[in-house]
Amino acid sequence: MTTTVLIVDDNEMNRDVLSRRLQREGYEVSTAEDGVKALSMMSAEAYNIVLLDIMMPDMDGFETLTNMRNLHNCKDIPVIMLTSVNEMDDVKKCIDLGANDYVLKPYNMDDLKRRMEKFL
Repeated sequence: MTTTVLIVDDNEMNRDVLSRRLQREGYEVSTAEDGVKALSMMSAEAYNIVLLDIMMPDMDGFETLTNMRNLHNCKDIPVIMLTSVNEMDDVKKCIDLGANDYVLKPYNMDDLKRRMEKFL
């Protein structure tokens, strides 16, 4: 069975690079440029894991995560925050809102894959 990943990041280059790397590893990858689009995609399709940026326009990662956890079909989807924000208050807030893990950019691909596999 193929593992489906949703990458949510407002930076097109970040989405493209991570998407290609994960596809080479055998993952099926979808991308969203913001939280609004991600929530729409998640209400229509099931994903095995979400990689979510915090700093995005319109709906940031905190709000996206909060809304995800309120959607019936998204309550249990593992979410790894993938961000350059490294304030301890933000890490705590993500975990309190229901994130499963928190990875700082720039990330190490091997480390990210190990973290993802913990939840799959």
